[in-house]
Amino acid sequence: MAGSALWEAVLGAYLDGASLAGCSAGAMAICSHLVEFRTLGRHSRPGLGLIADLQVIPHFDRMHVASRVRSLSGKPWWEVPTLGIDEMTAVVWEGGRWQVRGRGAAYLFGDPDEERVVARAGQVLELPQPVDSHRG
Repeated sequence: MAGSALWEAVLGAYLDGASLAGCSAGAMAICSHLVEFRTLGRHSRPGLGLIADLQVIPHFDRMHVASRVRSLSGKPWWEVPTLGIDEMTAVVWEGGRWQVRGRGAAYLFGDPDEERVVARAGQVLELPQPVDSHRG
């Protein structure tokens, strides 16, 4: 989709003030990197780049990776921060910050030697700002 007329139209509308949301694969796609699940997370590939230096694992509570994430650390896809988002949960950019909403949690992983950050409804996460978030 990157470079397509469709993506250029979506990005243009977003930059002009339209809202943009993605769930599941859509949340993965708008980030700079996509976890390649076919390789069991050993690789990532470029995403659409609306959010730089981030990749998302959706359905985190259902993917059975939550208990194994520490064992996956050190793999190439850990070169960028990884955000696991539980089902029935959203991480929303509003008012210049990322806030968790819903009944689950969001888990931020970065350096394999650091503890993960767990945020629940109403809590704020320190994540990269979306492209041109300083506008309007």
